[in-house]
Amino acid sequence: MGGSSLALFLDPSNAAHLIQDLGALQHFGYQVPELLEPDEVRSLEPAVSDRVAAGLLIEQERHVRPETLTEALLTGLGKQGVQVRAGVDVVPRLDGKGRLECLDWNIGRVEADAFLIAAGVWSKKLAGLNEEEDPFGSR
Repeated sequence: MGGSSLALFLDPSNAAHLIQDLGALQHFGYQVPELLEPDEVRSLEPAVSDRVAAGLLIEQERHVRPETLTEALLTGLGKQGVQVRAGVDVVPRLDGKGRLECLDWNIGRVEADAFLIAAGVWSKKLAGLNEEEDPFGSR
């Protein structure tokens, strides 16, 4: 099974959710794996617990090392003149319509026509949005 991954599930409905998620990758050339019954799973991996109710053999498993990807992105952005700041305190400033106008941080103010906020689960808070707001609704 070189380059592949065997995903195991105690609940077959969880496997169905992953199949649906992987379906989004079909237009990139990935094949959607078929749901494996418990006996099919054990034929691939005999040591699997009897509690396993389903499996997926994902033939085209791929991954990246986050630190390598991040370093490459930072290098590429730097070559394009982009300044990336890490470890700074940021406070969003909203205009009269509740849209992000500028960012104040401990090294100065940043004003722009648009902001890309890539802070994971903290992005909405950083943009001054509450949990229910659609971040794209103000466009």
